[in-house]
Amino acid sequence: MIRSLIISSFRNLQRFRLFSLINILGLAFGMALVFIIMLFVWHEFSADKFHKNFDKIYRIEGTGGSSVTFPAGTIIRKSIPEIRESSLTYSSIITVSGPESINAFDLNYKVVDNSFFDIFTFPFISGNSKTALSGPNSIVLSESTARKIFGDTNPIGKTVTLKSSYRDLKMQVKVTGVIKDIPSNSSITSDAFASIELVTKIMGKNIKTDWRNWSFQLFVLMNDNSNPGDILPKINDVLHSAMVESGWISQEELDDGIAEGDYGFSYTPLSKMYFHTTDSWLNHGNKKLTQLYLLIAIFILLIAVINYVNLSTSIAGQRAKEIGFRKLLGADNKSILIQIFFETLTITLIALVFSLLLIELFLPAILNILPKQAHLPSIYDPVILLIFLAGSIIIAFISSLYPAIFLFKFKPVEVIKPSGSINLKSGNVRRALILFQFIVSAILIFSVILMQKQLSFLKSYDPGYKQENIISVNAGYDILKNSKTARNSILQIPGVLNVSFAGNIPSGVGSYWGGTFTNGYEYMFAKIRVDTSFMNIFGLEMVKGKTFQEALLQGHKDIVIINEEAERKINSPDVLNIGFEDDDYKIVGVVRDFNFFSAKESVGPLMLIYTPEPMWGKVIVELNGNSKETIKRIEDVWTSLTDIPFNYSFVSDDYDLATGNEEKLANVITGFTVISLILCLLGIFGLVSFMLNRRTKEMGIRKVLGASYPDLFSLLSREFIKLVIIANVIGLPAAWYFISKWLENFPNRVAVSWWMFLVSVVLLVLLSVVTILIKSNQVFRSSTVEVLKYE
Repeated sequence: MIRSLIISSFRNLQRFRLFSLINILGLAFGMALVFIIMLFVWHEFSADKFHKNFDKIYRIEGTGGSSVTFPAGTIIRKSIPEIRESSLTYSSIITVSGPESINAFDLNYKVVDNSFFDIFTFPFISGNSKTALSGPNSIVLSESTARKIFGDTNPIGKTVTLKSSYRDLKMQVKVTGVIKDIPSNSSITSDAFASIELVTKIMGKNIKTDWRNWSFQLFVLMNDNSNPGDILPKINDVLHSAMVESGWISQEELDDGIAEGDYGFSYTPLSKMYFHTTDSWLNHGNKKLTQLYLLIAIFILLIAVINYVNLSTSIAGQRAKEIGFRKLLGADNKSILIQIFFETLTITLIALVFSLLLIELFLPAILNILPKQAHLPSIYDPVILLIFLAGSIIIAFISSLYPAIFLFKFKPVEVIKPSGSINLKSGNVRRALILFQFIVSAILIFSVILMQKQLSFLKSYDPGYKQENIISVNAGYDILKNSKTARNSILQIPGVLNVSFAGNIPSGVGSYWGGTFTNGYEYMFAKIRVDTSFMNIFGLEMVKGKTFQEALLQGHKDIVIINEEAERKINSPDVLNIGFEDDDYKIVGVVRDFNFFSAKESVGPLMLIYTPEPMWGKVIVELNGNSKETIKRIEDVWTSLTDIPFNYSFVSDDYDLATGNEEKLANVITGFTVISLILCLLGIFGLVSFMLNRRTKEMGIRKVLGASYPDLFSLLSREFIKLVIIANVIGLPAAWYFISKWLENFPNRVAVSWWMFLVSVVLLVLLSVVTILIKSNQVFRSSTVEVLKYE
């Protein structure tokens, strides 16, 4: 029986070649897109689950942040029996070099306790996870980092040199383990893990008893039957007692702080870290965006299935006699359903093969526009292939239901007669399906128009400071120690206009300064430590007061310039005479507001703090044009002063990076819209075919009676244009609502204009009309005699 079903399925493929091809291509594109999205969704929602004790790992956090002190970590491990293991971690960037590496490079690393690999079960390629970090000068490398330093040789037991960018510090560490590269859906990411004992060299020996330095993350592994909610009061009691015993805070100060909501500790389970935390210590996913992609995948799949249904029912009239004879020969509805299912399954499996080819071709391009760099599972993994196959079978079953039911309804005797035909008058279901496609397309078209308009606005937005032909480089200790030499050497290079040493560039501000002004105002303002050249390089404009140069000439030393937003916050007419309660700094000027984050953010209060000898930050160089030769000469000066890598970037590129995720989202939505429109137009093609099959003789008679080509086209397209209008009436308000919610994320945004709605309507109508023209032209142009002989 199966053999006959397969033969029958392939015969129908040959019999209806055009419709089979359209069905296969439509399903292939739809399935390829859906499968890629499902892989990404699977990747995101399985974050961190590769750890053996995934559901027992928690992060202990201090009030107002995610960090704790070093002593907090050691005390918890000793004092709370319900905690099986704990590990402090500290993340930073350090320069690494090895005996077999040619060039030093920056390394993202963490210092962790030896128990870290008991909590997080990252698979080891070589070395012992139990003892890898037991030595004070040990380090575990990721597989790619080990290869980068040592090539294909075994790195175990070999020595690498770690050099701090912020201190005159070099550390020799021994490689004691190599782990597989950490998956991209891991909350914990790093290129290397070093022993926690190194932190005493980096921060000093007092760090182990310092309750003021909240720079560490604390992860704990609970016992099997432990409830973190029950343990949390114990953690707070133990740590509060330790704070007082250490002398860092008195009991009275602690009680007052607790009453104000300070000095408390909480926890976050690992299962919520990937989607529900936002701090920079961890790697994050975007749950709402992932759910949006999943929703769009469902819509794309529905459109592909709808197309199959419409195309299948459009040829039902041509299959009427075949089905009628099968019924007369004893076939019941069940056997007809099985036959149609096999035919659909054949098309779906062929489409599956094509979809895998499409995934192979377009996966690299699609990965580039996803919201993050994700290493998705291989499509050739047996488990993945089985899931794809099961999905294809489900799609085939769903797609075959309505065509089968559609063919159940007629009587065999009525269609096997020479003049017999199937009753094709009921088209409400097909119209509803096409209407759904139009609604989805209308929503996507309007969303793309507005998103692209917003992105264009963000790119053309003037942040209020100069960006062109300015580069910045992370400055290490060697450069900062010799800042005068470095400045003079770089300034002597032809093509260099100015040089500044600063804490950061405007779009990279990440530091804040809090305290109280002498007028009683409590502040928490963003800050950048700058020299006298910073404002000149970025073309910042003074509103009132003195520049740094002017204030220095008048004998001022500890000076600050604030922006207009900070002045508004302080709200004092005598802002230039305001000082700081706990510092000798004084405000000497006000600079015009500039957007020191990105166009996605509103302008906040900012301080520019004069710092002639910065301890850390960037070297900022203004060029006379984008000259590769000039940059090469700067690199030569750089390498003569330090072995820290010369990794530069243009300030304009750094600013553009801030809109990167929105641009990726817009590109993804645009791609989905194109696919949706293609599938929707295939559906229109199917419905036009259905209508022409039903009304061919009618069209011929109308031509005989004098109807012109435009008359016939208007008659046929009227229904589709009506559906397009209805779809836009339903879809555009919904699109406007959701896209307005997205725009609320931008303080600087475009206004929704009437022409955007009009373009959406016109584009959908135009595409529909063109599709109808392509299909109907053959019938309209054929001779009247041939048309009247039809059927």
